[in-house]
Amino acid sequence: MALTLGTGGRMGGGQQDGRLDVWLTVSHWTTRHSRHIAADPVRVARAIREVTPGEMRLARPLVLLRTVPSRLGGKERAQPACPRAPGSLLHIETRLFVTSESAARRFKPQWTLVEPFSGLTRRDRLETVGRRAERAA
Repeated sequence: MALTLGTGGRMGGGQQDGRLDVWLTVSHWTTRHSRHIAADPVRVARAIREVTPGEMRLARPLVLLRTVPSRLGGKERAQPACPRAPGSLLHIETRLFVTSESAARRFKPQWTLVEPFSGLTRRDRLETVGRRAERAA
């Protein structure tokens, strides 16, 4: 999953951030979610770092369950690039790549089950970050 943060309602002049394209150029499944936030990127970046699963209205139980392994392992959340301009577009993109056709066949039923909940948690995170950043603006 990658978070990108753009300015003025557009990301990088309408282009995607591009770093995800360096890490994973080809994917078998991709989901994208975005939200315009009426706050500058500095406030949005701060909200991304500070939002907790407890603030997320719809996906709180799912996020808590999913983050247990990383919390136990002490991993940090990704920090987005933070351009400075009024208004922001926060974009979350998840790309999945499988290494073989047989892996794709085995994974597809799992993703079919998980993807709606994954999308729910990402949209919920966007809304929660937006609320927090806009309150601070």
